[in-house]
Amino acid sequence: IPEGGEEETVSVAALDKNFGFSKHFGSKYDVGDEVGRGHFGYTCAARLKKGDLKGQQVAVKVIPKAK
Repeated sequence: IPEGGEEETVSVAALDKNFGFSKHFGSKYDVGDEVGRGHFGYTCAARLKKGDLKGQQVAVKVIPKAK
């Protein structure tokens, strides 16, 4: 909480309302084996194919629309 009349700048990111797989999902990620499963979906290991982070390992959460 700012004191003495100071103002604090807060950065707010826009909410991403896009659901489903991107049309370019397969060209950006190389999806590997399933690493976990839960009530709503499952998680797979993946590697980035493009960009500055090419080759970096990430996790991809898949939640079927029916859930």
